[in-house]
Amino acid sequence: MLIIGGLLLQTSFDLNTAKLGFILLFLMVTSPTASHALAKSARHGGLLTLAETRPKDKQEHTQ
Repeated sequence: MLIIGGLLLQTSFDLNTAKLGFILLFLMVTSPTASHALAKSARHGGLLTLAETRPKDKQEHTQ
């Protein structure tokens, strides 16, 4: 996203700027959805979170 932002600053304001803007908007909208889908499928596949992998005695001390 930073690269596309830098390219936006380098281009003159024309059709290329609009295209880069739409690409940046698309990435900003779809990135959280893709991350959520990836995390949900990992969880469904049996991957445990970091808090679930810690021993029980350490969990009691951190809370």
